[in-house]
Amino acid sequence: MNNRLNLRIVRVNVGGIEYKYITDIMNLPDRYIYYAYNLRWNIEELFKRMKSQLKIDHLLSKSLNGIIIQVFSYMIAYIIVNMIMESTNIMVSFPEIVRGIRHGNIRYFNNIYNINLPRI
Repeated sequence: MNNRLNLRIVRVNVGGIEYKYITDIMNLPDRYIYYAYNLRWNIEELFKRMKSQLKIDHLLSKSLNGIIIQVFSYMIAYIIVNMIMESTNIMVSFPEIVRGIRHGNIRYFNNIYNINLPRI
């Protein structure tokens, strides 16, 4: 029985910086491995921001379908809050907007900043 794991070291030079990866993907060129890891890191950063700004502590479901629904719901909420922030000229932090929406205090923003945010 062979329990050996086949790995390879990928080295890519981008803009004078050498990036090194260890991977078990054998059939892709080094440059593709670099792009895949780069895209994966962007996704990791997005989830980190979503988790911290939307206060996602745990998954509500253990089924794959439930997890997918929860993740997409959070992504939609994240996009909506960002759209609210970009469409208004108020200087309110992301957590403040989320807090106002969660507590139904959207009138708080209307009174303080003299704007009309849509009722959600």
